[in-house]
Amino acid sequence: MKQISNLQKSARSRSLGKSYPDTHITDVRVVLRAPRDCAGARELAPAGDLITPIERGLAVLASFRVGDGWLGNQEISLRTDIPKATVTRLTQTLTSEGFLNHSLQLRKYRLAAAVLGLGFASIKNAEIATVARPLMQQLADECGVFVSLVGRDGLDIVMIENCHSATTLTTLALSAGARLPIISSPLGLALLSGLPEAERSYLIDRIRLRVEPEYRVKLRQRAADALAQVSQKGYCVSVGDWGEDLVVVAAPLHIADRPPVAIACAGPVKSVTKARLCDFIGPRLVDLVGTLGGFPTQCRDQGATQHA
Repeated sequence: MKQISNLQKSARSRSLGKSYPDTHITDVRVVLRAPRDCAGARELAPAGDLITPIERGLAVLASFRVGDGWLGNQEISLRTDIPKATVTRLTQTLTSEGFLNHSLQLRKYRLAAAVLGLGFASIKNAEIATVARPLMQQLADECGVFVSLVGRDGLDIVMIENCHSATTLTTLALSAGARLPIISSPLGLALLSGLPEAERSYLIDRIRLRVEPEYRVKLRQRAADALAQVSQKGYCVSVGDWGEDLVVVAAPLHIADRPPVAIACAGPVKSVTKARLCDFIGPRLVDLVGTLGGFPTQCRDQGATQHA
């Protein structure tokens, strides 16, 4: 219980815009999702480039999480670090525009149909998941590992697609839509490794503002180590970041005209041995990255076939 309690405190600290107390999550199996650090995400753009009312309105919408029902203004205020009086005006406006539903009885809000419409409009950007899933599932079954595809949202990574192996009972308690701080995850480190140097340095500088001073040097060391591994092998390996008995192998995935993503395999130390990792799992992951890297071409070919 102590371990779970500490993780809950860490998650709440991030949700209130405070510093991360550590740079890794002790055991991913008890961390199903990490709240988005709305305040942290707002730091990514220079203050002069932001339109504050829009920024705050989007933060209110982003404060609703998977599984949430109704939220009151006070809870939204705590999640976004926006004053309650301002939240009250924002929720009233968002309700009038159809983005929130309001319960007079509960005096609370929940997401409305207009937000769903925005979600459908973004489905095209998730086409990669449709193409990747059968290949990810094949890799999961062949290697007996958990396979995940992630993207970046602010200072978080978001699980886009997950595949559990049909050949083993061992899996991870992570689902699509789960969020983790970039620096807490091997997938985040792999994603950072695939970014241009200027963008990677910019994000690391922003992340450094969110962690305790004693972890800042460690943060840069971890990012540099992951970059060196990716440059040499095409993937980076992490042991212990997601639990002392878990090995994670992650690689950046570059797809033309798409946001940066990363893909990874994870499994217990007893099955993901060093020899098996180097001889089989690592090369298979690199092959998958190469295949998915041709995603735009695959889509054009499929479209041409359908029109023929």
